[in-house]
Amino acid sequence: MTNRKGMSDVVTTVLVILLVVVAIGIIWVFVQKPVQKAGTQVEKATACAGVELQLLSCQKVKTNTGTVANPALRDDINASVKVAQGSVFAVQFIVDQSSGTTKVYEADKVTGTVPTTLNRDTLTIIKGKDGATDPVKISAMPVVKTNDGTEVVCAELAKVTCS
Repeated sequence: MTNRKGMSDVVTTVLVILLVVVAIGIIWVFVQKPVQKAGTQVEKATACAGVELQLLSCQKVKTNTGTVANPALRDDINASVKVAQGSVFAVQFIVDQSSGTTKVYEADKVTGTVPTTLNRDTLTIIKGKDGATDPVKISAMPVVKTNDGTEVVCAELAKVTCS
């Protein structure tokens, strides 16, 4: 005679283990996306943590877009910035105008080279036809890249008065 009672315990244990594995798989299907999404949000939030951009000055300038013989002057804004810490990919600016309106200048409206860490440089905000008519104050927002190449706009810096 064979001992069927011992076999029954083994089969029961194997079935319980299989049920647990299947249950973990089903739970993972529902939990996987929120976990990955949270990880991406954490990466974006921490991308700005190691960056410090200082907005040093703001100056209204007239840029000649024509020739010396036939000048075409455009009102632009020169902003002096310094990267104190981290790696900044680009800079966006927020311009407060004397009329009380505010205009955001994306990185494609800014010329000049973003300085490397511990260096300063002047970036020009090209106002053109849609630009700020009379800037009073500006602030800057550093733009950084995450490991996967996503651009993240960091928090706005303190405002600087334009001269």
